[in-house]
Amino acid sequence: MRLLPYTAVLLLACSSDPKPVDTGDSDIDVTTDQNPDTDVDADTDVADSGDTAFDPTDTDADTDADTDLGGADTDTADTSDTGDSAWSWHTGHTGGSGGTGWGAGDTSTYGDFCAPTDPYEPNSVPTQSTPTGLAAQGDTFTSAGAQLNGVDIDNYLASVPVGCRLDMTVTFDPAAIPPDVGMAPAGGFYTGPFGVDGELHAAYPNTTGAPVDVRSSVSQYDSTCLSYTVDFAIVCPGACVGGDSDEPNDDTGTATQVGIVGTGTYSQADVALNGAMLDRDFYAIPLDPGCGAAATISYDPADADVQAYLSAPTTDGDAGTSNSGVEDVMSFNPSDYPTVVYLEVYTPDLECALYDVDVEVTCDGSAPGIDATACANDTFEDNNDRATATETVVSGSAGMWSATDVGSDSRETVSEDWFAVEVPHGCALYAEMNSAPVGGDLDLHLFDAVGELSGSTGYTNREAVAYVAADAADTDTSDTRVWLQVVTLASQSCNTYDLSVDVYCPADLGLCGVDPYESNDTIGTATESGVGAGGDTFSADRVELASDLDFYHAVIPAGCTLTGDVSFVDAMTDIDVRLQDAASADLDTSLGADDSETVSYTNRGSSDLDVYLQVVGFGSSVTCSVYDVDLTLSCP
Repeated sequence: MRLLPYTAVLLLACSSDPKPVDTGDSDIDVTTDQNPDTDVDADTDVADSGDTAFDPTDTDADTDADTDLGGADTDTADTSDTGDSAWSWHTGHTGGSGGTGWGAGDTSTYGDFCAPTDPYEPNSVPTQSTPTGLAAQGDTFTSAGAQLNGVDIDNYLASVPVGCRLDMTVTFDPAAIPPDVGMAPAGGFYTGPFGVDGELHAAYPNTTGAPVDVRSSVSQYDSTCLSYTVDFAIVCPGACVGGDSDEPNDDTGTATQVGIVGTGTYSQADVALNGAMLDRDFYAIPLDPGCGAAATISYDPADADVQAYLSAPTTDGDAGTSNSGVEDVMSFNPSDYPTVVYLEVYTPDLECALYDVDVEVTCDGSAPGIDATACANDTFEDNNDRATATETVVSGSAGMWSATDVGSDSRETVSEDWFAVEVPHGCALYAEMNSAPVGGDLDLHLFDAVGELSGSTGYTNREAVAYVAADAADTDTSDTRVWLQVVTLASQSCNTYDLSVDVYCPADLGLCGVDPYESNDTIGTATESGVGAGGDTFSADRVELASDLDFYHAVIPAGCTLTGDVSFVDAMTDIDVRLQDAASADLDTSLGADDSETVSYTNRGSSDLDVYLQVVGFGSSVTCSVYDVDLTLSCP
């Protein structure tokens, strides 16, 4: 309840000229007037502006007492409570003094208030995006003093005209943790920081046919303060001088038909990419079975960077992104049916881009542009399909078969080598391929008569597959014929590989049955490596890992360092490694996603330390894998 000051009550009580009650009295609590208000001007006392619907528990008292004496009303809005925000903690940038959180008096833990104050706040939610005023060709916007205040998001809004692009550059201290940038609606793309120059770039090309409002954001979630500058620009590239006679050919549906039947060539000079980044040129190239296509794109890199992509019938296509002035891309049709592949030419630059295009199609079993003499057929050729697959000597019995320096005949661009194996019922197959460290990427696949059983398609030089010839009910006791396929991806260089095929009979003799070191599923049953007590090294090859843990025990003398290396085929099963003490506390971990894991620990204590190397398959779906393990102790 508000009471009028004592002096005001006395003066009004002694008045000799009573006046009627002021009907315009808008006091929040009119019942607090102790006597009728006798002024003739409407009382405009307003509510406490610090109290908001979002802070119903605020109980601060109004400090503007009603002291009018019949003259001019001097009541003003109560502004004492400036730290209470009406919508969210993001508005704390405009809070009053005395606070340590997002706003004065706000004890939020979302982050510290950073200096200097961001002049664009509040813009932490899309509906309060900072308007950049961009809407036409040549419009630009540069922030001054933009600030990410701890865990914060800053939003900006621009209108992108038809056929134009919104460019965004965020610059910041290169020593700081880079923020994230993004664009909406879908169609914008994020580009990560390059080098250490403290820049992030993003762009949104408007190809929708109508102006688009685009929201851009700069954000971070690491609770640090970051000052940055954001620059926006609207760019509307014009058509190239001279135009492009093949337009419109901006997608596969309108692609330029190269007109090659069987073998032949196609050439076109001074083709224009009209509108630069907003324009793409497509060419349709027919390929008969066994035919290959090679496309060469020539351009002046000083004018613009032109890039190319040629699709492939059965694998990923071939991309040319060198910025060297020439892009060579190839494709091959290994199927028994005619097909069409598409050449796409584009530029990431703003400028008008001119290029020459040349396409050659040949049907002699080799893709043009590949050095035929460097990729001579290996001794197992021709084994390019199941019907001509090489028979391995392990067929029908336990044993091992291997072949070294097998050539992957990349003259065919998508080259395939096939090997047949007869796996007896209840037996297991493990096949491993190791390719040369240079040359094209090779993959390994395993098929039965119905389809693919498993595949190993990593990007390293080691691939492996496994198979157990037994059905769930164990009712089919016949042998199973399977095929191994080694495939070279499109446009790769010549390569060679070694292939080994192991058949275990019965299966529990190998391939994730009981390996020689089981049962070592706990620290208490860990395999004794002898490292520390009886030697400096321990090594084991082709250890089998099922859906369990493998532990190896070692002792690290005071001052010594133990290193554990585990190598495997990640494409078959990802494996993680931990080095733990006797209490299962991690001393070091290696949880990567490649073909090896390494852990290391130095005993800086004064006595011996018992440690345990833990090997485990990543995830819950691990059924079988094979790894090599090495423990090495080094002492000063």
